[in-house]
Amino acid sequence: MAFKVIDLEIPEVKMVKSDKFYDDRGYFMEICKITEFQHLQLADAFPQYNLSYSKKDVVRGLHFQKGESAQGKFLYLIAGSIRDVIVDARPESPTYKKVITIDLQGEDNTFIYIPVGFAHGFSVFSNEAYVLYGCTREYNKTAESGIRYDDPQLGIDWGVKNPIVSSKDKELPHLQ
Repeated sequence: MAFKVIDLEIPEVKMVKSDKFYDDRGYFMEICKITEFQHLQLADAFPQYNLSYSKKDVVRGLHFQKGESAQGKFLYLIAGSIRDVIVDARPESPTYKKVITIDLQGEDNTFIYIPVGFAHGFSVFSNEAYVLYGCTREYNKTAESGIRYDDPQLGIDWGVKNPIVSSKDKELPHLQ
């Protein structure tokens, strides 16, 4: 099996490791294999893929989509060093408002599976970072939502002293 799933503090959020096959040319790695994902009970369809390029000290998030447009995500750090942040935004959940932070290094063959109902963001430690993620639904501007990155009730340590945050992210509401 090419994929190994590691449970995190919130059972629905998973770390997924993929085997890398090295030779003198470099390496090969599977990113998404529908039959494996079905066997592992992960989402098996990602109709939209996004690539995010960010510079050092950037904080992106915390984002999610609402309603029928709610998205699960399957994230991979191609290059760089980031702190990935996942927040349970499901009011009915026993882990509501729980935060998971995971420090990732590019090329460490680690994926993060974030199901529907979670807010997501990341901060950048390296000079540059390239984050690739598949979404279980296509982006819908009218369903766009999020949580303010510095919400005091979440107490997130982004690991950067002077975060660079978009004006749009600075205007997001606190979690209710």
